Amino acid sequence: YDIEVQYALPLRANHRLLFGGGYRDARDRTTNYNPFILFLPENKDLKWSNVFIQDEIALSANLDLTLGAKWEDNVYTDTEFLPNVRLAWHPESDWLLWGEVSRAVRAPARLDRDFYIPLLGINGGPDFQSEISDVAEIGWRAQPTPTFSYSLTAFHHEHDKQRSGEPNPDGPGFGVSNTIEGTTKGVEGWAHYQATPRLRLSGGFIELRQDLQNKPGSLDPTGPSALGNDPEHVVMLRSIFSINNNHQLYMMARYVSELPNPRAPSYTAVDAPYGWRLSDNLELSLTVQNLADDGHTEFGDPAIASEYDRTAFLKIVWIN
Repeated sequence: YDIEVQYALPLRANHRLLFGGGYRDARDRTTNYNPFILFLPENKDLKWSNVFIQDEIALSANLDLTLGAKWEDNVYTDTEFLPNVRLAWHPESDWLLWGEVSRAVRAPARLDRDFYIPLLGINGGPDFQSEISDVAEIGWRAQPTPTFSYSLTAFHHEHDKQRSGEPNPDGPGFGVSNTIEGTTKGVEGWAHYQATPRLRLSGGFIELRQDLQNKPGSLDPTGPSALGNDPEHVVMLRSIFSINNNHQLYMMARYVSELPNPRAPSYTAVDAPYGWRLSDNLELSLTVQNLADDGHTEFGDPAIASEYDRTAFLKIVWIN
């Protein structure tokens, strides 16, 4: 079960205080029928709790400051501190310039601490700690005309204690550890254009650069390349055309550049859903995926990876 409570309190004309907390309880029960893949212990009670506070401050008529902090507690690493600072400037109602710095963590899961494959020498991660990312972002959002809007965001992330596999110091095999660090940075942009009352166009791109490496003394041979195996360029385009009130045609295309290691080639995929509202109670849709090619690989070694083939889906929805 999961319980969350929050309360908003206006302090003064330029302050709005938000605070609250939450508690989550999960009881994980497994049976290790397969002696080669194990969770040890088999059963574990998992509990998370948090408290947070946030102050939204209007510094002026067009400048807002948000200060926030959250304290999260889990069964593996106790309390994690998550601060956040955000500044937003909106000189006009249709312009917004904002910046943010924050700290994010990924707390350990059972797959990090309690997972064993003895045959492969994977011996859990009893000392695995939370993965940490310090995040800085700056963005611009605008709607220069009633039919056109766009946004741009630049980001820089500093990563520490990323998941790795280290040789066990007391014997054969590997254990899950936190010996990878590095940075992720890039730019993301999106735009939307209402070309006609019936035709809406949108598109976006992501430029991503990653630099991950082992910490001094680490012997993980593949961790940095596996964690950083992401495309540098992604471009997406989408159109929605309302033929009439009962018929809509969607077109979605995306280009994804190659993955570096293991290398997977770049690909372009085009999907075309078509929706037909037959009545107030009945909707029909047909989706064709990979319209532009017979199939492509998206990740993994192309020699053994699965391929996404051209596929068609027919969907019927009846609303009673």
